[in-house]
Amino acid sequence: MTQYAKDTKGGLPVGFQNGVGAFPVLVSDRVDPAAVQWAEVQQRIKFACMTRPVVVDSSRQYVGMYRGKPALGRVYASYFLEKATRYFYAQ
Repeated sequence: MTQYAKDTKGGLPVGFQNGVGAFPVLVSDRVDPAAVQWAEVQQRIKFACMTRPVVVDSSRQYVGMYRGKPALGRVYASYFLEKATRYFYAQ
């Protein structure tokens, strides 16, 4: 997922005052609780690339994702949380 986003983003290469942010998503009505825990524990970071995996359990209407403020990429934490709330939570 991250590699695909990096390869197709266009413009300058990542790291030259730009980067990639992505939400890889699993949606199912039968989600293993371990998958939810894995998504909630941390965001995944590589150089100039941040991903926040999201697990949506449609049978329980539950969205599991990291909601904290990481040491790396801290300045983008509120932006990621705002986007995730908009995209993945019913309003």
